[in-house]
Amino acid sequence: MECERLKQMGLITINHDEMAHLHNVKVLLRAHGEPPETYDLARRNNIEIIDATCPVVLQLQKRIKAQYEAGGSIVIFGKKGHAEVLGLVGQTDGRAVVIEQFDDVRRLDFQHDIFLFSQTTKSLDEFHRIIEYIQQHISPTATFKSFDTICRSVANRM
Repeated sequence: MECERLKQMGLITINHDEMAHLHNVKVLLRAHGEPPETYDLARRNNIEIIDATCPVVLQLQKRIKAQYEAGGSIVIFGKKGHAEVLGLVGQTDGRAVVIEQFDDVRRLDFQHDIFLFSQTTKSLDEFHRIIEYIQQHISPTATFKSFDTICRSVANRM
C-alpha cells in the first residue's frame, strides 16, 4: 500500500542500469540495502540518497565489512541475486561465498578460516545445521566463527 501511495505521488522504480544515467535527483533506497558501488555512483552523479535501508541490514553490512578487512573467508547463507545479499557481498569487493541451502556447505574450503553470516530473512534451523556441519569439518588449524544475523521478527513469523 505504501509503494502504491508513493507511486501516486510520483515515485518511479528504477534499476541500477537506469540509476547510472541519472544526475541531480533524489533516489530512495529500499530496506534491503545496497553495495558500496551504489553510494559511489550517487556521489559521482550528484544523486541525493534517501536511505531506507533496514537498520538491522546496515549493521550486518558493517559487521561483514569489518570482518572482511580483518581477513578470512566470508560466507553468507542467503539467496544469490537477492538485493540484501548483493549489498552484503558488496562489502567484500564481491569475494564472499554465498550458499543458498544446506547442501551448498559441502563446497566450502575447510582448510581456511571461515566467518559465516546470514541474510536476515533465512531459516534459523537451516543456519544452525550449516554451523554444525562446518564445526564438524573445519580443519584444526583453521578458525570458524558464526554470526547469527537472522532478524528475529522474520524468524518468529516463520
